[in-house]
Amino acid sequence: MTSSHPKSTLIAVVRHGSTDWNLERRIQGHSNNSLNQQGIRDAQTAVATLQHYAKSAQLAGVDEEQFCWRGITTSPLERAAATARLIADGLNGLPIGVDSELIERDYGSAEGLPVSKANELWPELVIPDAETSAELRSRAAAALKRHLFTYPATILVTHGAWMRAGLSAVTGSDIPRISNGEIWLLSATANSPGVIGANSATGLSNQLLFTAVR
Repeated sequence: MTSSHPKSTLIAVVRHGSTDWNLERRIQGHSNNSLNQQGIRDAQTAVATLQHYAKSAQLAGVDEEQFCWRGITTSPLERAAATARLIADGLNGLPIGVDSELIERDYGSAEGLPVSKANELWPELVIPDAETSAELRSRAAAALKRHLFTYPATILVTHGAWMRAGLSAVTGSDIPRISNGEIWLLSATANSPGVIGANSATGLSNQLLFTAVR
């Protein structure tokens, strides 16, 4: 059956699974931590969710050739790369690529500190030797748009601060805290590339609902 919706492109953006530093509420940044057992379960849950949304993405107007996942692109950090490998294994061995622009924010001297301590030392996490919020926002937004319009049906595996900054930039909306293993879906119609719809897959069951926001 031919969809009556305008054709659009779709990507999935996944936060990596949990690490011990996540549980300890420590700032990770560029630190190369491994997944813990909960992180492995997070990735396995993401597989089931991605399988479901690949089947139902056509409800958002994505044409049949684009709603089968074609590949995975990951941040180079191990917690993201390990999540990507587990997802690839669960999705029939999808190819994996690495994009350094998906790396988490560089928190400089704050890396490894408890979040509470870092906030005491640097209110609003304005850290002199760290990547600024504006720099992160610009970098993440550019990467999201590049993948959305150039590499449709791709799964990106990245990080929490990166996702919040990038998703906020491309949608113009405030993004709530993103949990480990959480998946966000981005869609843009071919006839309106300046309007991007986004939704967290968490809690959705039968269809994809994209709110057109700038």
